[in-house]
Amino acid sequence: MDGHLAVSARLHDVPSRSRGHLACHELTKRYGNRVVVHRASLEFARGRVHALVGANGAGKSTILGMISGRVQPDAGTINLGGRPLRQGSPRHSREAGIATIYQELSLIPHLNAVANVFLGQPLARMGWRADRSMERRFQAQCARFELKIDPRQRVDMMPLPLQQFVEIMRATEARADVVLFDEPTASLDEDDRRRLFRILAQLKEKQVTIVFVSHNLDEVLAHSDDVTVMRDGEIVATTTASEWTRPSLMEAIAGKTYADFTVQATRSHSEGLALPDLGGERTTPALQASRVVVPGLIRIDHISVDRSEVLGLAGLMGAGRTTLLRALAGMEAGATGELMMFGTPVKWPRNVRNAHRVGISLVPEDRKHGLVMGMTVAENLWLGANVYAKAGYKARYIVSAGHLYAIARELLMQFGMEELADRVNAPVGSLSGGNQQKVLLAKWALQATVLLADEPTRGIDINAKSDVLAKVRALADGGVPVIIASSEFEDLLQVADRIAVIVRGELSTVIERDDPSWNMRDLIHLAFGHSWEGVVASGPGSK
Repeated sequence: MDGHLAVSARLHDVPSRSRGHLACHELTKRYGNRVVVHRASLEFARGRVHALVGANGAGKSTILGMISGRVQPDAGTINLGGRPLRQGSPRHSREAGIATIYQELSLIPHLNAVANVFLGQPLARMGWRADRSMERRFQAQCARFELKIDPRQRVDMMPLPLQQFVEIMRATEARADVVLFDEPTASLDEDDRRRLFRILAQLKEKQVTIVFVSHNLDEVLAHSDDVTVMRDGEIVATTTASEWTRPSLMEAIAGKTYADFTVQATRSHSEGLALPDLGGERTTPALQASRVVVPGLIRIDHISVDRSEVLGLAGLMGAGRTTLLRALAGMEAGATGELMMFGTPVKWPRNVRNAHRVGISLVPEDRKHGLVMGMTVAENLWLGANVYAKAGYKARYIVSAGHLYAIARELLMQFGMEELADRVNAPVGSLSGGNQQKVLLAKWALQATVLLADEPTRGIDINAKSDVLAKVRALADGGVPVIIASSEFEDLLQVADRIAVIVRGELSTVIERDDPSWNMRDLIHLAFGHSWEGVVASGPGSK
């Protein structure tokens, strides 16, 4: 699709034979004076995957919320199978055959996998719950989806990807006619993503209507039949996926040219948070860790990050990237190792407080674990004694609320987040996912001399991703080195100076920007455990 910045809405380009199973007409939703969805009209077809794409705050999740009954529209109607759907009633939407898989899962943590799959829909015989029948049905679903899940394991003891598949199994057990997916691949590795799309293909064969919200445009183009672009609460275009390219889709989403999204990984010389003089030679690595062991999970002989450097961690899901970051941040109780900070040996951090004392902070993968959603932006930034020090106060001082907000505003301006400086008194939970991620990055960066970031671009739109990567680069340029783990290898290739590849808990290789393998294809090859020499020998055109 060319001339994509002037794309007009084409709501009826979907083949007429497949239209009309789920139809939204003139949906509008306001929060106060802010209109988040404005007169949106959409049709979703049986047996097709219909993707909703757009920047954070574009209105995608609000559309899903209105269809699922979680959000009451202010105007407009929704029809399912030609009949009006009762608005603002999650129970009615479920009974009508609509299931929703949210990015933030809705499982009951202390119940096992089977109990969650049959939650609200148990099998019974003669008035008694049929536990064995439910377990057999569960195992049959696992076989169908090629999953290995212990039916009696509590879901809070499972990895996040398996929890997500349990939620999908609950939807299929309910025989839903419509399944809504909100960022379903954000926490999945490559293998689990392929498994998810095989499940979507099976649902399509059964003529299930699938609505799919995702920021991963490559997946949208590869696995969707129809694509709707939203911007600022309005529909920009709806057409078949084959008419889009990645650049045209990005430009339609953001309303700017594709070149504007490029993050330059060269030294930007931008102003950042200045690193105090911690001694040692300027060539001394900021952090060196040796003989890092978390029993049964990782064994890393040596890893280091230099001053003013971004070190990327690449690997498949479960390879040990997150475990390594958690170990360095004092969050793995059984971890052992040797640590040097700026050339000085320090005790291995046994807890988070120990790590903070030596200047190590971790931006966690899950925003909910790094932010207090009910607190304001300023209050979240103020959590942590180092922020007092950066503002020129000692932790024992009593500071007025007005002064607190003024300091938070100043710190955000210093951090280059002017758009958030005007919203320091807003609850973090009211912000878009991208802005929440920026607050999370700023909060922990303000306390760090070495920053660890685990999946900092997970589940955020392309504009926010570009901003976050630019801030990571600026931090390193300003003297706060960053170790960033990401399943989005493209992000690492853009922002990192070196990439350490972890395979099955061990450091396989470290590649520099001028290495022949500094590209997406070879990085994936290395992550699967193939040797660097094998990558080079395979040549540029081989797999």
